[in-house]
Amino acid sequence: MNGPRRDPALVNPYAPGAGTKPPVMVGRETQLSVVDGAARQVEAGRRPPHLVLTGLRGVGKTVLIREALAGLRERGWLCGYCEVRRDVEVGVALGTILADGAALLPRRKKLAAAVRHMTATIGSVTFSAAPDGTIGISVAPNREGGAAPDAYRAALRLFRDLGQAARDDGAGVALGLDELQSMRRKDATTLLQALEADEAEDTRILLLGAGLPTTPTELSKSRTYAERFRYEPLDDLTVHEARRAVEEPSKALGVAWEADALERVIGLAHGYPYFLQLYASESWETSAPSAVVTSEDVEQAIPRVKRSLDHGLYGTRWQRASQLERQYLIAMAQLMTKTGAQVARSGDVARTMGRDLSDLSAIRDRLIQKGVIHSPASGRIQFSVPGFGEFVIARSTDETGP
Repeated sequence: MNGPRRDPALVNPYAPGAGTKPPVMVGRETQLSVVDGAARQVEAGRRPPHLVLTGLRGVGKTVLIREALAGLRERGWLCGYCEVRRDVEVGVALGTILADGAALLPRRKKLAAAVRHMTATIGSVTFSAAPDGTIGISVAPNREGGAAPDAYRAALRLFRDLGQAARDDGAGVALGLDELQSMRRKDATTLLQALEADEAEDTRILLLGAGLPTTPTELSKSRTYAERFRYEPLDDLTVHEARRAVEEPSKALGVAWEADALERVIGLAHGYPYFLQLYASESWETSAPSAVVTSEDVEQAIPRVKRSLDHGLYGTRWQRASQLERQYLIAMAQLMTKTGAQVARSGDVARTMGRDLSDLSAIRDRLIQKGVIHSPASGRIQFSVPGFGEFVIARSTDETGP
């Protein structure tokens, strides 16, 4: 092979995995600045401005929330992360957050001392600290009769104890809760009530959440207090941001991108962060051992990306859909193919299926909750990831016949 060659020891710098931090964080400076501003308000003794990052899957919410928590830890905060699961009580979520953050606190801190002496029972969940500072979590079996412990009051006591220690340290406590849209209504109500109770005080407890675009609506159903949170949307990257995300990691390793190859990847990804990492990663592999990624390398990578998506991101979404949900997706894809648009009207989908709009509202809502589609405006829907419509069309023969 002619031309410069890369060092064979170089490792692929791109990170297309779920929740994996990309080598270069671009396009999220605004959100990180908002977190920094919230931290300064808490440290100044002002009411915590709770913050929730929203966006479709694959735009980097998990990466960003972890990055924000890491920055708060550097300020001396008690910070922990928990991915919400629908069947997990709020007590488990809070215990997981404390267990995640406690080990990283300097032992001289008042917060560290408070955690080492902490015991709390929230609902059926008890968590307490061992002498080495680690947190143990236990869940009691279902009670036979009798009143369950008041989870709200227990959570409120926990927040007040941690808040006092954080004030003494001049720091704060950040509750990193991912997939917030999945939290059960009663658990979200408990959490929000406890956060709201001391709203006018110097509580030092900051909710730093993340979830799908439906999260603001879901949280406000539990407590209207959530309407006053700050919701920061994460959008697709601009062309300039996408160019940096692809070019800078390889440039740092001495591998260049031809201009046409770079623009081709940007066009294929449509600014979608996960696709940028995936196309760049596969193009890097096909270009080896050259020190230049060419347009030919990108074209050779496309079938590899397609196989990955068909058996992964696209395929799993299709497999999880019910028969009627698949029919809805097929109708959406057919409409978009016919009109050349990326958005369809809910009413048009219903007419295509020969059904009343009201009959399909539950199907539409389930697909939105699953993150397969979303509603950018009232009465309009679109697929949540680029290219999924084409995948659906390719699979529609299996559902509708020739």
